[in-house]
Amino acid sequence: MIANYSGSLRYDMFGRKRKKQKTVKKKNPTILSFQEYVPAYSWYDPVIERQKYPSAAITSVHIPGQDTSYKREVSAQYTIAPAYNKGAYQVISRNDIEHIGK
Repeated sequence: MIANYSGSLRYDMFGRKRKKQKTVKKKNPTILSFQEYVPAYSWYDPVIERQKYPSAAITSVHIPGQDTSYKREVSAQYTIAPAYNKGAYQVISRNDIEHIGK
């Protein structure tokens, strides 16, 4: 049997009565003129903060005349390679190079 649901919208398709929906009244918005926001008390003033806490002077990190030649001499004694078949890369001394991958 095919039901005819072209009746009232107050009942759903199973015959139950639907709840009455509440209507919300829309309020008319009032147009306000633009006013700049001025805080009553401002605890932060950037000019005063800069005077109290000045920035550090710009300096170079590199110190000229520093000798770094010893780093090349030490790194020449080692190599980087996978120590085993699928292992991670490791620092290996020149004496153990013949055993890499075994």
